[in-house]
Amino acid sequence: MRPNLRFTLVASVLSFAILPASWAASDMKQEFSSQVIEIPTRQGVTESFELLTPQQPKAVIVSFTGGDGRVYWQYATPANSKSNFLERNRTLFAERGFVVASIAPPSDRKDLNLFRETPEHVQDIQALIAWLRQKFSLPVWLVGTSAGTMSVAFAAIQSTGSTGPDGIVLTSTVLDKSDNGSHKNLPVPDLAIDKIRIPVLVIHHEKDGCILCQPSVLSGLMRKLTNAARKELVTFSGGQNIGDPCGPQSYHGFNGIDEEVIDKVAGWIIPTPE
Repeated sequence: MRPNLRFTLVASVLSFAILPASWAASDMKQEFSSQVIEIPTRQGVTESFELLTPQQPKAVIVSFTGGDGRVYWQYATPANSKSNFLERNRTLFAERGFVVASIAPPSDRKDLNLFRETPEHVQDIQALIAWLRQKFSLPVWLVGTSAGTMSVAFAAIQSTGSTGPDGIVLTSTVLDKSDNGSHKNLPVPDLAIDKIRIPVLVIHHEKDGCILCQPSVLSGLMRKLTNAARKELVTFSGGQNIGDPCGPQSYHGFNGIDEEVIDKVAGWIIPTPE
């Protein structure tokens, strides 16, 4: 059944002034608007998300933060390295011409713990994809970081064709089981990722110190993506490594190399003409 595409605007539109971009010589950083939107997904359940809309959008990104999935849009900026990697850099994607839908947990949950690999989570994501496709008529990509990669990979496995994304990006992928039961979800390589037939970009730091995301496991992940329409593993070096090895200020969070990583993701989703 086609999802109900009615929505409620729950915050006013804000305008941002943007300076010229460096990610592609032919592009300029775009101005964009910001609003928080709530749409119905399952019976009696709604999904809220912050929507950043550039003046000339090229594609749509649905952003899945790590940790427990809760979002703090008002505090997350590129200057705040204590914020989750995708949260703090969502404006960089918008400047580069991407519509960004940064999702919060659905209305029936306070967080995404124990929820990322469930049919209900997939249904919420499918409803959002349908809403975004109807509004923008553009490719829709799912982009996750850390624990968010479990949401992205599981949704890509369970959703195909018109209900699924056009491609996915996995950054700082969860590659191993939690040793303390904090996630209680399968790591991405243990999912049926051989069923994914859309493009897959995997982004990782070569010195990621998070126990769940050891770079040595990446080759196994890539081998299991046997049916991806296009796939690539890109590893980064450099940056700053501060505090919790699984935190946003560490190599795991690409601290200090944000724009370099965002440029790679942007150029992979929408390749720059040669």
